[in-house]
Amino acid sequence: MKYSLGLTIAARVLLTANIEKPVFNAWLMGTKGGADVCTGKIFTEDAGTLWDRTPYGLAEKVQTHFKGIEYFIDAIRENKPVPVPPEEACITQSIIAAIYKSAKTGKEVRIRQA
Repeated sequence: MKYSLGLTIAARVLLTANIEKPVFNAWLMGTKGGADVCTGKIFTEDAGTLWDRTPYGLAEKVQTHFKGIEYFIDAIRENKPVPVPPEEACITQSIIAAIYKSAKTGKEVRIRQA
C-alpha cells in the first residue's frame, strides 16, 4: 500500500495454511529498524552489526481479539463509545477490498479519502 506521504506498507496475508497450529504475528519494518508486534522485540543495526533487543518484564501476553470483544461489550453495557468507531471499520474494509482487487487484477487500486 502506498500513502501520499511516500510511505509504503507491504502486507502478506495467508488465509489458509496446512500447518499444525494457527499462527498470528505482525512485524513493523522500516529503514532504521523493525519490531515484532507480538513479542515487542526490536531489531536494529548499529555500526554494521545487527541487533535484537528483547524486552523483559512485559505483562503476560494478552489475547487482543478477546480483549477487543470485552471492550466492545463493556461499551454497549456502559453506554460508552465503542473502541473502534464504525467510520474506522469502513475505512479498514475499503483497504481490505482494495487489497483483494489489486491481487486479482495485478494493478494498483486507489482508495479515496472521505
